[in-house]
Amino acid sequence: MKKLLAVSVYILLAACTAFSHRTMDEQDKHVVEAPYAAPQVLDEGITPEVYALLAARATNKMLDDTAEIYEKETPPTLYIMKVKKADDTLPDGFYLARRETKEIIEGSGAFTVVNRLNDAQYYLEISVYPVPFVDKSVPGISYHLSLYSNDNIKIGEWSQMMKQVQNDDKSWW
Repeated sequence: MKKLLAVSVYILLAACTAFSHRTMDEQDKHVVEAPYAAPQVLDEGITPEVYALLAARATNKMLDDTAEIYEKETPPTLYIMKVKKADDTLPDGFYLARRETKEIIEGSGAFTVVNRLNDAQYYLEISVYPVPFVDKSVPGISYHLSLYSNDNIKIGEWSQMMKQVQNDDKSWW
């Protein structure tokens, strides 16, 4: 009986030792997901502030390039279209970008922003695209402005691109 007990203890110790020496890949992994953890999404931290920064840059470029249109006694009227999202994987948050564009244009006095397309001499189309980088694993976005006359003649196009900084905190600047 003592021999049977000794053999059982020896087998049990051998099994425990063998199990503890296995690598982490060989061991069973138990993953516990916290209920408050955010799911991984493609946006990688694209916030409304990122869109707003790009909107400000593109809008200022547009105003610099279109001075001959608005440097008149009475500023022309402009309708700002809603932002077009070129890819459904981009997160929402364009409200801040559109507001930024509108505030810059109104603040400059270059155009009189109107609320109806039929009342405008010009209209501004806004679109946002994801930018894939072949050699980088960081996301990027491109913000486009296109200015048209009310006759649907394209006056010009301006864009700004920004990519996420390749660091630990995944910031954009």
